[in-house]
Amino acid sequence: MSLQDLRRQYMLGGLLEVDAVDDPIEQFRKWMDDAIANNEADWFEPTAMTLATSAASGEVTARIVLLKRFDDDGFVFFTNYESPKAKQLQQNANAAL
Repeated sequence: MSLQDLRRQYMLGGLLEVDAVDDPIEQFRKWMDDAIANNEADWFEPTAMTLATSAASGEVTARIVLLKRFDDDGFVFFTNYESPKAKQLQQNANAAL
């Protein structure tokens, strides 16, 4: 079996600017609700997200973390304060999800 044979077709729809919610957190809430409602338990983890950080040297690291909650103040994940990601965030608070 090749990796190409594992490819899925994602046909749930798209996002047109005219259909987007003005508030990005509210838009994310809609997406999360849809993801949970369409959960395929055998492979799908709707709270998984990629967190990218960078060290003071500029080296970028990305890893998967789990979203614990979100609100108007942002997105929350848990980590050990001594972990590499926590140390990178202490050095440089700019990150990408």
